[in-house]
Amino acid sequence: MSEVAAAAGSGMSSVYRCFESKRELLAALVVRRQEQIAAAARTAQESPGDRWSALRTMLRSLVEGQSADTFMGEARARVADHPDVQAATERTAAALERLLAAARAEGRLRADATTLDLRLLFAATRAAKQVEPGQWPRMLELMLDALEARH
Repeated sequence: MSEVAAAAGSGMSSVYRCFESKRELLAALVVRRQEQIAAAARTAQESPGDRWSALRTMLRSLVEGQSADTFMGEARARVADHPDVQAATERTAAALERLLAAARAEGRLRADATTLDLRLLFAATRAAKQVEPGQWPRMLELMLDALEARH
């Protein structure tokens, strides 16, 4: 909490006025990230053009910006049972599932693709960034190819 206060340019008491514990701070951060992902899914759902292209664009944007998500994954694991995190996770899953359903209905996304596959895609691209930082776009393309429906 002292590092958070220092980074925010405030005192510890200010941080504790906003968040009663480290757990509450982590939960708030995870909820915020989940809300960003849900918003990206809604934007992709409403964008012009086909849903498959919108899904690909959304995933590329999220993967490009996931530099802090290694920490976020650890934080999410620590507060997975927090009611706010559970509710945000459900909202995010629902938004992503609507987008996936639309892409499936177009016949562009494989019929068995789920939100778990998206979580695996994020994990794989995070791992690629650690193994060979410049190669995450290749991992993303491999994962997207695996999600595309084969005719």
